[in-house]
Order: sequence, then structure tokens, then C-alpha cells
Amino acid sequence: MTYPTIYRSTDTGAPTLNNAVGAWCEVLRVCLQNGYNSKSVTSIVVSSGVATVTCATHGYSGAYASHVLIEGSSEAALNGKKQPTVTGANTFNYPAPGVANGTYTGTITAKQAPAGWTEIFTGTGKSIFQPDSVEATGICLRILDTNAAPAATTYARMIGVENPSDIDTYSNVFPTNAQRSDGLYLQKGTNNTTPKPWFVIANDRFLYLFIDFGASGGCLYWFGDLKSLYAPDPNCCGIHGGINTTTGQISPSAFGLSGFNANPAGPPYVFRDYTGTGSYSENMNQCGPQLSGHLGSGVMQSGALPTWAIWDGIYLMEGAKVLRGVVPGLASPLALQPFPHLTYVVTNEGDVYFGFYGSPSNVTSAGLICLSKHWH
Repeated sequence: MTYPTIYRSTDTGAPTLNNAVGAWCEVLRVCLQNGYNSKSVTSIVVSSGVATVTCATHGYSGAYASHVLIEGSSEAALNGKKQPTVTGANTFNYPAPGVANGTYTGTITAKQAPAGWTEIFTGTGKSIFQPDSVEATGICLRILDTNAAPAATTYARMIGVENPSDIDTYSNVFPTNAQRSDGLYLQKGTNNTTPKPWFVIANDRFLYLFIDFGASGGCLYWFGDLKSLYAPDPNCCGIHGGINTTTGQISPSAFGLSGFNANPAGPPYVFRDYTGTGSYSENMNQCGPQLSGHLGSGVMQSGALPTWAIWDGIYLMEGAKVLRGVVPGLASPLALQPFPHLTYVVTNEGDVYFGFYGSPSNVTSAGLICLSKHWH
């Protein structure tokens, strides 16, 4: 069980998303498995429970949930995923409770910490990723990113797969070909080499992907284990992506009764029903903050958001009456235009969220992803 980590295209050393074959594969490979912006550490000095790291031109932002992985220290407690506080271009620190004062050595490195997945199979423009958590369902995400040059936009495809034995061989898939032939769409934007803005937020069981089209909006996608309302529930893995090649803003209705969707709106899918005996790939309905309309309708508050006014938890309903589980970390602000696009939001209780819009010009399309709590 790990806290989520945020990765942004603006980070030093972050991979580029553009029209190249395999661009989304590389973004996920680096964020989920490898990390990026690896640096050699000159020294770690601990004083009064604080570790100060000297690391030339490290480039780390120190932003909340932008974790750094420390490896190679002679003191084991100094290694691992850390939340850095940047104190200079060549230094940062992090808490080191219980570690004795002193200078610690070793062949020490730092890098943007990966979320904790493994790319178990790969090919040209193809990847299969499996979450590392021992608590995970073990269902994998397959990315097919060989679409290099359609007329105007480029995209990848995404599906969930079970028991892969190589990049092209696996058993059950969701959504099925009958539901979405060749899988869901994962946008890459305009067909050119210009880098596209994106962010990924992930832990070792679940991930969000967002591509930002600026004034025309952005698309949110997700995959991974849901917070099931049943125990045990070894089939409670979900996926959500686009249903065609259209780019542009997420529709306002995607942020309320129908939940959070990739544009154009389509249902999320879960690997199998809660009984574990039904057909594979179940359509799901999403329950948002209102039963009378989407977020941002006339009854919603306008202007600045009271920091407590957040609907924390988007529920998934299987069929008409069965609540299956919760989309981890996803939340709705109960206000119009409550915060700027792509910004941190802190509640009165100190919980930290990352806020975004399906369209910066659309007041009803705001969403939040929690960074300060365990998702599962």
C-alpha cells in the first residue's frame, strides 16, 4: 500500500508525449516502472531528524506528492520514496526520524520515484504493465500505440488483460471486442512532434492519465483496482477511456451523475461482476454528487470553493442496483470555478488534492484527485 505520486510533463527529465509510435508506452514505462531524472548524490547529512541531500543541479520541484526515490545509502532508513523539500538548486531535505546525526555514505542516487508497476512484456509500440502490489488483482494494462499518422490526431488504444504470456497473447480482456473493438482510445493530440502537456497520478495499484489540450480541454483516463464494497473481490479491476478518436474537452455531464469520463463520454468497465460467475467485462454506471443533474448545474455555488465542500468518492454501480465500489482518489468540488486548472487544493483538514478541468473555459468540468491519503 503506497501513497500516490504525481508526474507532470513539466518535470525535469519527464518523457515527451507526441505523435511518435510508442509515446504513451514510454510515458507509462518511465512513470510506473523506471522513474526519471536520475542523479548522483554527493552526501546525505542527518541532523535532528532531517536528512539534507547534496545533489548537483537536481531539478526536483519539491511539489506535494512529487516523490524522490533514494537508493544506495549505507543507512537503510534513508533509502526509499521520500517527499523532498527543495532548499536550493543543489540541495533538498526530507524527514529522517530515528536516524542518528551524521554523514552517510554509499553509492547513492536519487530519481523521480516510479509508482510501482512492471512492464512485463513489450514490443514496438506495445506494452503490458502489471501492478507490483501483492494486494493487487494482478490484472494488467495493455497499451497499443502504433497509430502514427492519421489525418489530424494520433491516439493509442488501451485494454485490460488477464494472464498474459507474451505481448500479444493473453486470456480474458475488458472491454471485450464486442463492446469496444480493439479497446478504448487514449489520445495523443495533434499529429505533430510538438510535446503535449500531460500528467499521471498513480500508486502501485491504480493510475490516472490526463492529456491537456489547453483552451479546448483535456481528457482523463484511468485503470486499476477499484475500492470494492465486497470482500473478497478478485475481479474488481476497472478501466475507462475514450470511445472514439475525437479530442477536445470532457463533457460537463462527465463530472457529476455520470462520473468522470474521457471525451466523448462512455461507460467505465470492470473486469467481471461481483459474484465472479458472470460474463467478463461489465458495463458500469457512475454515481456522482447529485441525483438531479451533473456537477455545476444551477443549484451549485459559484466562485471560490469552501475547502470542505468536496464530494470525496465516485461510486460505481453494477447494473441498476448493485454498488460495486469506489474509484480510488477521485472527487468532485461542489462549486463552479472553484480553483485554477492544474493546481493543488488543500482542505481545512489538511488533505491535499490536485485539481483540473475537462475544459478550462467550462465552469462545470472541474475534478480533483486526492494525493494525501492511501487509495486502497
